[in-house]
Amino acid sequence: MSKVVRLYKTKTKELICIFIAVLVLIPAEGIAILSPVIYQIIWGSSARIFAGGILLLLFIMKLPTVKLDRTVIISVNLFFILMLCITFIQGGSIRAFFSNYYNAWAIFLLVVICENRFSELIDVSLFYLEILIVVNLASILLYPNGMYISETTHYTKNWILGYKSSLQYYVVPAIIFSWISSEYKGTSKRKKLFIILCLTEAALSENVMLLLCCMIMAIVDFYKLNKKTLVFNTNNYALVIIMVNVLVLFFFRNITYNNFFSKTLLLLQKSNDLGGRINKIWPVAFKKISESFLLGYGCRTAEWNRNLYGIQAAIHAHNQWLELFMNGGVVLFIAYCFLVYILLRGWSKKHIISAQILLFGLFICFLMGTIEIFMRHIGAAVWMVFYFMPYADRIDQQYKRYCLK
Repeated sequence: MSKVVRLYKTKTKELICIFIAVLVLIPAEGIAILSPVIYQIIWGSSARIFAGGILLLLFIMKLPTVKLDRTVIISVNLFFILMLCITFIQGGSIRAFFSNYYNAWAIFLLVVICENRFSELIDVSLFYLEILIVVNLASILLYPNGMYISETTHYTKNWILGYKSSLQYYVVPAIIFSWISSEYKGTSKRKKLFIILCLTEAALSENVMLLLCCMIMAIVDFYKLNKKTLVFNTNNYALVIIMVNVLVLFFFRNITYNNFFSKTLLLLQKSNDLGGRINKIWPVAFKKISESFLLGYGCRTAEWNRNLYGIQAAIHAHNQWLELFMNGGVVLFIAYCFLVYILLRGWSKKHIISAQILLFGLFICFLMGTIEIFMRHIGAAVWMVFYFMPYADRIDQQYKRYCLK
């Protein structure tokens, strides 16, 4: 009995440590405005550096015995080192690099450290994201017009998790984790309730893109379409993502002249230039990319981007691929594509449940990346979805062992 108690206490302590790490690396953006003191204590630079330092120490200690694919570990770390070097060479902002990429790197260390506890890491991350999403929904219900006005953009739709467009960084990974957990644990009722909650939150916040993504994920889950690997596989996902990006970036202006598409945009509460993307942000980004095609400009501050694009809300290029070129030119773009290949290779048509869900979840993330980006301090949960992909077999085994207990 005493041995069982000790094991229970040890596991509880480990879960608490995982929860604290996830808590520090996935901040609630709106708290920075609502309560700067609390934000600095939990999610400030000191807390993040301390958490990252502890994770790095544990990572180094575990590295000699780690059984994960070393190619993945090397590729991920080299990507962030390359981004840091380019930022330094191009005279960018090291502080901006820390803000945009540090959490994504630190969360990878956590994933490696938890190689034998992927199922627990997913469940703990889901639990934390559920808390954030429920609390944010409560704030939306209490303050339907927003809790505060942004000083720079004067936007009003701001709540616990920040502006409405920030919600996808929390909601999409949470649905993916909930989907995986429920498939193995048989908690479909909880998953369905959570998806309904996410749909409600997206609708009330007027985040149309998130609402559409949640609806697509709900439909695919309901009909189990992700298991039809003849259609739902990496190659087809990549083809769709490429086509959508080409159409949006190069032909969207012509498409909007069509009466049907114009009315569709109006229904979706989007302007014909997608909030300045078509006429201002993307043309400027293309011009600047052509002027520094090889290495881009390194990570830059939000103020630098605002001055460049001439829009207060434009703190980045509002497209994942353009942002990569802006940050590191064709060198970083190739490095990122190689990293994605390393993370996704071999899982295109696998029967493993977690692989199918993660692949489809990443497809949704990349679709959102057409008008948004992942490289933000609040995007660590999205990166976590990427990092889990090479280890879908381990996730599958660990959840099955859990269900057998």
